[in-house]
Amino acid sequence: MIANRRSCRRAVAISLSVLGLALLSAALQATEPDANSLKTLKVLFKFDPGPTYGGVRWVSPRTFNTGLQGGTEVTVEAKVEGLDGNSRRVAISPTWTAADPAMVVVSPLPPSVGDHVQIAVKHAGECKLTVAALGVSKELLIKATWVANGKATHVEVSQ
Repeated sequence: MIANRRSCRRAVAISLSVLGLALLSAALQATEPDANSLKTLKVLFKFDPGPTYGGVRWVSPRTFNTGLQGGTEVTVEAKVEGLDGNSRRVAISPTWTAADPAMVVVSPLPPSVGDHVQIAVKHAGECKLTVAALGVSKELLIKATWVANGKATHVEVSQ
């Protein structure tokens, strides 16, 4: 009879352990975003006001201005984050597509797979740039103008 009680207690303990693991697994799955939960893409631009003002910051304004840069080619550093419905990050491998690849060239920055890039604007004009991941996309409009008789360029990126 004592052996029977021990067996019964052991069986109950094992059953509770299995049930506990199943509940823990279900709770973890409910809190972890999966690839299908991507709802939006957030594009951020590198803004460096200099060491006096706290150094590099990543900003996501509706319109990002580069200010004037010497020469006809301007580069902008950007990154994209995938967000679920609760604004939690979702791992993505985005692709960038320029409507005019002669004007806008996107290059990944190491060790990135496309979420951290350098956008090179080669000449004045307008170009649509699309970033996409897991069926969600975001379109950017890049406007570049030459100023100071072509000695400087101003770039504006609108989301």
